[in-house]
Amino acid sequence: MAITAADVVLGGEYRTKTNQLRKVTDIAHDDRGRKRVHYVCKSGNQPTAQYHPCHTKSNPPLMDTFVKAVEERVR
Repeated sequence: MAITAADVVLGGEYRTKTNQLRKVTDIAHDDRGRKRVHYVCKSGNQPTAQYHPCHTKSNPPLMDTFVKAVEERVR
């Protein structure tokens, strides 16, 4: 099930095609006004595992990139 940028919320958890879980920790605008999504991740195959950083702090993915990578919101 595809999601849109409107479905991405702070604290939301999303699943990718490869069963990675991504939890949004911040949504911010960069110096060019584009939305960037900060998140932590873990394997969906290990539900008790801890979330860990998954991108560099200085270059989080654009909202469009995040939306294309995730399949569904799980929480």
